[in-house]
Amino acid sequence: MVVCSVDYVRSFIHSEKMTDAEIQSIITNTTEDILNICGVTDSTIPDITMAIRYTVLANTLIYLKTTGELAPTIKVGNGQRQNTPDKDIEKYQKLADELTQPYINLKKSSFESTFSSPSYVVGFSDTCNGGRHGHY
Repeated sequence: MVVCSVDYVRSFIHSEKMTDAEIQSIITNTTEDILNICGVTDSTIPDITMAIRYTVLANTLIYLKTTGELAPTIKVGNGQRQNTPDKDIEKYQKLADELTQPYINLKKSSFESTFSSPSYVVGFSDTCNGGRHGHY
């Protein structure tokens, strides 16, 4: 199963300058990042798949914004069209975060339990060895 494809990205985001190789690079890097962040190796888990797709869309918009291709406004005929890349990026990132957070929490709790140590109290109590030492 293909988690995300160039055609998938192009169906949401129009770019005349961005190459298929650039989009594929974003897909590959984003997939690796999400899998590492979530601590999983299976990209076919439905939540992980959707998180990858949303993050790829956000990263593609960030790329277009930083290269200058995604202008805030575009002249269309006699009018203008308003782009909202920041809102779209935020929306996609929020959706991805909601899907990945349970995996991140699980990974974090697993990591913490690996390095936790048993708790114990060190010191003397006033009833140590059945008596009161120094307290009369």
